[in-house]
Amino acid sequence: MVRRHISKEDKHAALALSRQGLTDAEVHRRTGISVRALRRLRRTFRDTGDVVRVPAVSGRPPLVDEQHAQFLIECIEQRPGAMLAELRETLREACGVDVAVPTVWRTLQRRGYELRKATRAEIEANEAARARYRRLLAEEYAPEQLVFVDESNCARMTAERPQAWVFADGARRREFALLGGKYTVLPAVAREGILHAAVYDYAPGIEEHRAFVAALLVRMQRWPQPNSVLVADAAAAARAGPELRAMVEARGARLLVLPDWSPDLNPAEGALAFIDGWVRAERARGALGELRALLDGAFHAVTAEDVRGWFERWGGGVS
Repeated sequence: MVRRHISKEDKHAALALSRQGLTDAEVHRRTGISVRALRRLRRTFRDTGDVVRVPAVSGRPPLVDEQHAQFLIECIEQRPGAMLAELRETLREACGVDVAVPTVWRTLQRRGYELRKATRAEIEANEAARARYRRLLAEEYAPEQLVFVDESNCARMTAERPQAWVFADGARRREFALLGGKYTVLPAVAREGILHAAVYDYAPGIEEHRAFVAALLVRMQRWPQPNSVLVADAAAAARAGPELRAMVEARGARLLVLPDWSPDLNPAEGALAFIDGWVRAERARGALGELRALLDGAFHAVTAEDVRGWFERWGGGVS
């Protein structure tokens, strides 16, 4: 049997004829609606008061509702260079919504946003911001006052990086996945060495990032003493939440946020590269034991010469 669509108007007309006293056969001859369909029509009207049933839920509810979509829009307004995978991870940590990267892309696309390469004007504006940042460091801060932080995260950040534009060399996040599981490393690098570090065997959320900052601030000092200026990229600042600046200022320290697309201005990149290389070299030499123990060994293997090199290469002109 082939079903045909019956419009709501035809259903109302058939119901009116039936209520006028016509038999189902007569209504069928006038409207072409089958007797069986007429019976279902009357039952639907009796149960719902209408000729069509309205489902309680129209399809699967959206994974990203309007409130979450607005959060994503605020994120990209603050960080126009944010990658899709970074937006997804920020949404997961801040709102508890875990969706795929294409879902983030479609959510923004439906609201008029598109992912594209930066225009010349945007690139020039970012270069101007980088120049202002370099000038600020040179004029107002000494190297021993600065504490740079960087973040690692779980493997999917690396796997999904090709789905977004990359404007600078160097990875913001590193994953260590050798014998002993996967670990996430968050180092804080001062001129004297690694001031504080945290290691997790899972992807840390916003509470872990706040705890990391709180523990780091205990080791920092009030401005303008050494280790009194916390420098983080926009992603790290977002992950610690809007309370980050208040936490830093309550300690009597200062907070600087790196320009977008500027991992090359963060000496903590050097720390991550050193840790990665040190662990792999130890493995190549046949070192045994769990990865966590090797990471702890890497922290203690850092020398003053290593830190000086990180500041010279990634320090934005301060060394």
